[in-house]
Amino acid sequence: AEISMFRHVTRVYASFRDMGMPELATKPIPAIVNLRMPQGFQPLDPAKLSNPDLPLQPVNNAFFSPPNPIFSQVFGLQGAAMWFFQGTSSDFGYDGDVIYHEFGHAMVDRTIGLIGEWHVDAQGATAAPGGMNEGLADYFSSAITGDGDVGEYASKDLGGGTAIRTLDNSDTCLRNISGEVHSDSTFFSGALWAVRKSLPADQQKAYDTALMGGLLSTTVGDVGYEDVAALFIASLKKSSIPAAADALTAEFAKRGQAPVCKRIYEWDGKPLAGADKNLANT
Repeated sequence: AEISMFRHVTRVYASFRDMGMPELATKPIPAIVNLRMPQGFQPLDPAKLSNPDLPLQPVNNAFFSPPNPIFSQVFGLQGAAMWFFQGTSSDFGYDGDVIYHEFGHAMVDRTIGLIGEWHVDAQGATAAPGGMNEGLADYFSSAITGDGDVGEYASKDLGGGTAIRTLDNSDTCLRNISGEVHSDSTFFSGALWAVRKSLPADQQKAYDTALMGGLLSTTVGDVGYEDVAALFIASLKKSSIPAAADALTAEFAKRGQAPVCKRIYEWDGKPLAGADKNLANT
């Protein structure tokens, strides 16, 4: 797992630097592998947590965290870090997609700095910052691999299926809005990916670099979908592939994200059901 992590972190760091990302604030960035947790950690059970004779438990997850007072103190770290658990049947440190995804969160933290809270606009509260953070992490992972499926290996511990998420989707706002950040990411990442796939291979790197330029053009992280869409469009117009700005504008409009992501259902007396199977379609 350590060798896998070193290989993939080296690759993704070089890729982002090539796109124009500045050095991370925490360098080198720690990447913890083979991580398990004491029994009783979820849910909190003080009796189990305080029993040193109980074996550690696998956890089906991985995450990036800015400086974290809990995990950082346990491991004697300072600054940001990435954490990869031993899962029930998979080692999350073996999945390159997951590693690129979590490093993508570090990139977002270093550039636009999307907030970890909900954004409030004229329609109310939205999980857009978190949704876009997840969507960008998925998008750039797929841009590096050239594959729209994210996390095929780790997916067996996260609900089964062939991948954790796929960018080859037709998801839209409002249909795929649920308030859960991973669910609220797919129409955003799907739009970015659809345009990238439509471009000739020799233009795709310029497209990725232009998106990075959009993320570097502001440090205001309390934003909605349409705000980041505007940053990307503006950056593409100034790039070597300005026609991609029109293609992305059209794709955002097709998916209901532009000119504004309308998140309010009009109830006609019939039951309402969302599209996210992981949230029981509610």
